[in-house]
Amino acid sequence: MNANEPHASLSEENRELFRAYRIFFRHLLNNYLQWTSNLETSGEWEKYEASLRRFDAKKHPAAIFSRLLEEADLWMPGATATLVLYSGGRWTSVLQNVQAPHSYFLGCDVQERSMTSVVLERGEPQFAIHFNQNPKILSSRERITSGASYVLPILLHGKKKGALAINHPDPLFFSGSMKHKISNMLRVAMLTMEKTVRLEEGEFLFVSGPGQGLLPDIWEQSIHYYWSRAPKKGEHALFGMAAIDNIREIRSRYRVDTLNHLQKRCAEYLHPASGGFRGFVGFRSDYIFPFIALSETPLDEEDWEKKAEALFTEPLSIQSGEQVQVTMNVRCAAIHAGYDDPHQIVEAVKNT
Repeated sequence: MNANEPHASLSEENRELFRAYRIFFRHLLNNYLQWTSNLETSGEWEKYEASLRRFDAKKHPAAIFSRLLEEADLWMPGATATLVLYSGGRWTSVLQNVQAPHSYFLGCDVQERSMTSVVLERGEPQFAIHFNQNPKILSSRERITSGASYVLPILLHGKKKGALAINHPDPLFFSGSMKHKISNMLRVAMLTMEKTVRLEEGEFLFVSGPGQGLLPDIWEQSIHYYWSRAPKKGEHALFGMAAIDNIREIRSRYRVDTLNHLQKRCAEYLHPASGGFRGFVGFRSDYIFPFIALSETPLDEEDWEKKAEALFTEPLSIQSGEQVQVTMNVRCAAIHAGYDDPHQIVEAVKNT
């Protein structure tokens, strides 16, 4: 006898009645579970709407991205949210949510055939579950590629200006509702930014100067990020600032186009990627180049200063064919919690 069927001694009429009662109670239970689930999630969507209202057009555009990452910590526990922007002639990951499990995605250049490169090329979101460390989210240099990732383009007035990469160790985290929350929150953040930001064709977000470095509003946030997390095992960061010592002599000898190309070359030389490290180059003013270098091992400040200055021992070749001898003065400071405030790190470098 089938255990799921009414007892065989029951009449056919009673068996039908029994089946009807069983179906009725099954529907009743399902409706109850759905009702209680709706009660639980109704408060969640109200909180989500409150999050969207926290994006303020009166804030600086960089603060809007900072708010986006703060909301990521609230809505995506256990996830790593990484902001990718253009810096120093390349797409680079520059900011993360403070509660990210690790920082190994930061400071990575976007490589071809990675998920982010596809998003930047097509302007469409990409989702993937990772097997055997593939597909890569950003670069072959990222140490951990597991779980699942959802990468979205950052669109400003319909133009691609970056990407937001979300990684979580549990692929089931990316439910349909979670993907909607992520994409809608990014959309609201960019619509808020569009009210105050206007870029010409070919201009990049938060980039300035001939060296195409990131503005202080971004690289100062990156310093704050590492200062907030320190000390954390396997995460080390160094902030440096390089200035051309013989700039007066150079400016008196060369044309403006040569000087602009010289700044691009200096930014390329000082980019941590040229020395095999993760990081990026910023902008403070003409002929002054802030940079942030990232590593899983401690970084020695004096060693970095000497090596960076040694890069300019030989004259730099400029696009016009000219050779320009540059004398560079470099000062560095490790980013750690020993400072009372992250701004002290910048001041420590400026005043040495």
